[in-house]
Amino acid sequence: MQRLDIGRVVWRDGSVRSLLFLIFLVGAVLPGSIYAVYALEFHPLAKYPGPLLGRLTQCYDLYHAFHGDKHVLLYRLHQKYGPIVRFSPNTISINDPVALKPIYAHGANVKKSIFYECFRAAPQAISTLLATNKTHHARKRRVMAQAFSAEALRGLEQYVLGRIEDLVERMNILLDQTQAEKSQSTVTLNMASYLNYLVFDIMGELVFGKSFGTLGDEPENRAAIRLLGRAARRNYTVAAMPALAQYGIEKYLPFLRGLYHDRAKYLAFGKGQNGLGESGRRDIFSYLLHAQQQDPETGTGIPMPGLFMEGNTLIVAGSDTSSTTMSAVMFYLLTKADAMSRLKHEVLSTFQNVEEICKGPKMQACSWLRACIDEAMRMSPAVAGLLPREVMEGGFGVSELDLFFPAGVQVVVEITRRQR
Repeated sequence: MQRLDIGRVVWRDGSVRSLLFLIFLVGAVLPGSIYAVYALEFHPLAKYPGPLLGRLTQCYDLYHAFHGDKHVLLYRLHQKYGPIVRFSPNTISINDPVALKPIYAHGANVKKSIFYECFRAAPQAISTLLATNKTHHARKRRVMAQAFSAEALRGLEQYVLGRIEDLVERMNILLDQTQAEKSQSTVTLNMASYLNYLVFDIMGELVFGKSFGTLGDEPENRAAIRLLGRAARRNYTVAAMPALAQYGIEKYLPFLRGLYHDRAKYLAFGKGQNGLGESGRRDIFSYLLHAQQQDPETGTGIPMPGLFMEGNTLIVAGSDTSSTTMSAVMFYLLTKADAMSRLKHEVLSTFQNVEEICKGPKMQACSWLRACIDEAMRMSPAVAGLLPREVMEGGFGVSELDLFFPAGVQVVVEITRRQR
């Protein structure tokens, strides 16, 4: 009883509460302090400059990936810290073209990082783009090569031209309607949206053997384009902190929950298209399906989850990137009269009629057209994100820059305007 009284006195005096608070403080703060000291002083990347929060936590990368300004962030970080920046605890960004070939060349002692695994719909749903195992990736590329051979692409060109004719027809109808309704000689159209529809329909033709019809009578499929964009945003955001995907945390976070569900809807849309090709022609999906029985080297095929993921990946990779580039080309040409005039002269003097505008020697001779496309891609890259590579056992270095990184570190090349 006396002990109890003493305990009450001690509790009222605050000593026990102070002790408990101290224990809690040590338990909560000490591990964080130890980690901070390691990250800033003893980590293999500790000597490289970068923002304090970025060097300490992936939350910094996650925040900017979600808000879509990561490319601007890296530009500013390289201006401030120089060509080598540590913007995430285990990731280095190199702003020097010298590093481009050593890091991304075939045979480099690096592999695709866990970044790519965050894009998978399921552990076994691995497309060629998302294969991080080099042997696995090489096998998938051999299968994909069948669908992208010169012969296969020649057989698909007519469907591309058909969808372009759909766009021209749609533009003429819209122009006539608008001019009739408003009695205007000039009409403004949102070409970025219509180029999105065009390329989305083209990818439906190439991958699944049937247009999605977004240019014409099936505008409900236009919702899939929005879902595609949302899925891409989810992928890029979650890949900044892979644990969110690995442990299913993303579905419980308010700011990611909507992206998570929209991405699931897009995957369901893509999976639903896998049976579209009823014409019997050899679209890309038919080549992949045939590869289930015949890999040109190993004789093995692609499992069905991987097959679905290939279709989804091809739609994303082919549609959004192409429409973005086409929009950029059109924007810059419309603001540069001299460049537009020169391009018109080159096209009109090279081709005698519309039917001649197709892949071949005449198209390859259009050097100014190619220059316009290349410059638009330089000024407005369709993929402004990073392509991280993880260093494998034995380490990896860029001798020209006197850099060497141990296994496990992630490296990327971010080419922006370098500080003078």
